Amino acid sequence: MGYHDFPNGPADPWVHGLFTLLVVAAIVAGAVLIARNWHRPLPPPAAGATPSSPAVHELDLRYARGEIERTDYLQRRADITGVDTAGGTAPPPATPPS
Repeated sequence: MGYHDFPNGPADPWVHGLFTLLVVAAIVAGAVLIARNWHRPLPPPAAGATPSSPAVHELDLRYARGEIERTDYLQRRADITGVDTAGGTAPPPATPPS
């Protein structure tokens, strides 16, 4: 290849080589980031968060649709989760007299 083989002079091979190097470096950096994060465990749940159950989800939906009042919602949620509205442990549900 001579000087006249490149339309803009001899700088073109340097630009092409630099671009190729940048593309390869980006691919390698992406592969390294993916490999480092591949088996990273999920962060622990937030403090005070309780795992959602189907019953709590249904209760939330009923409250959102306006089917139950707030006091009823809070009482039922405390009964399901075992946590009262003040953040403490709810008392066990009352047993019917026998």
